[in-house]
Amino acid sequence: MKRFGTALLLVLAASVVHAADGTRQFEAAVAADAECATGLFMRYRFAESRETPPPDGYSPFYVSHYGRHGCRYQQKTRQCGAADALERVAAVGALTEKGEELLGRLRRIRDAHVGMWGELAELGAREHRALARRMFGRFPQVFSGGGRVRCSATTYSRCHTSMANFACEMKGLAPKLEFGFAVGERCSDVLLHPADDSESLREDVEKVRGGYFRKMFDPKALVGRLVADSPAAREALGDPYEFAESLFYMAASCRPLSVELAGLETYDAFTFDELVALGRCMNAKWYMGMGNSVEFGARTMTAARKLAEDFAARADEAISRGGIAADLRFGHDSGLWPFVGLIGLEGVGDRVPYSEVCEHPALWRGMTMAANVQMAFFRNKDGDVLVKVLYNEKETPVRGLEPVSVAYYRWSDLRSRLLGN
Repeated sequence: MKRFGTALLLVLAASVVHAADGTRQFEAAVAADAECATGLFMRYRFAESRETPPPDGYSPFYVSHYGRHGCRYQQKTRQCGAADALERVAAVGALTEKGEELLGRLRRIRDAHVGMWGELAELGAREHRALARRMFGRFPQVFSGGGRVRCSATTYSRCHTSMANFACEMKGLAPKLEFGFAVGERCSDVLLHPADDSESLREDVEKVRGGYFRKMFDPKALVGRLVADSPAAREALGDPYEFAESLFYMAASCRPLSVELAGLETYDAFTFDELVALGRCMNAKWYMGMGNSVEFGARTMTAARKLAEDFAARADEAISRGGIAADLRFGHDSGLWPFVGLIGLEGVGDRVPYSEVCEHPALWRGMTMAANVQMAFFRNKDGDVLVKVLYNEKETPVRGLEPVSVAYYRWSDLRSRLLGN
């Protein structure tokens, strides 16, 4: 018993050290670049990485892909509500000098969104064109000789525009390709399918999220720098937590809209500690709502079953019929995150407690704008098929599957994972 107790203490101590190291990594990243606090709103960051060559005799012939739309405008007016809140405070003459200066910048951000709520930004278009160029460069054998490319997107226009930019770039590189496009509710039912109990899941996540937010973040000092301490000012501002969250969203929108806003930023509205605390709260919210968290992962992953079946069915068709170069799907974080959790992708698909999301860089860094998964299929002269999985263009292991050669899995094994066999 004594030895067991000692071993348990060592395990717990190691866990504490790991969590502390992870926390320091997050804080160091935010200190170096405030955008690192913003998780889902981070711009896509491509980094060159070494790719493992396929086993002898295998060549790529097909790519199956799902990509999140690129950088976009905020999608709801309330996410820019911090500007409206400070407008109300200004109307009662209760803004501090710092509050007045910040309101001027928030007005510019809010005005830039008018008529563009939820739409793709210029930077988002560039992200998808760059992704297409690199996909072509990575697998020229798949695209140079022609073949069909089947493109599909959800009903959201930011996904249509992402798809158009990707396809136009690819067509310019490989003129012989034949493109087909599909959008509509039928596509959304696959690419953005709701979880089995989506309404109750949303309610449960919000309850947990609200308690965690109030535990981790105190808006008093933030509000005090911007608004006079008076009953009229507090009433005009409204819920200080809602204000802080909206201000975070507005700050997070500046880098994705860097072209449209000409470099305007508002991260300096927060202290470093406030930005870290808000980053932890918001990343936890997103992870528990879409990712493979200990608390909600078994429920969120049900949203990915139709997408997994689609990957399997389309790949089977490409293998058996030939002439299909790629399937390109354009959707959302809420489609991609359950999918990588369902198939057990290492890192971004990991299952950890939601409160520890910022201790795991693959989680808070992984679901950026234009995040994507690519399955590249290779075949030898005997017809044997292997698959390599790239997440954000890096070879990524699938937990629980034995590779044939480093990053390459038998299609039969990965297919069974996709279909839950």
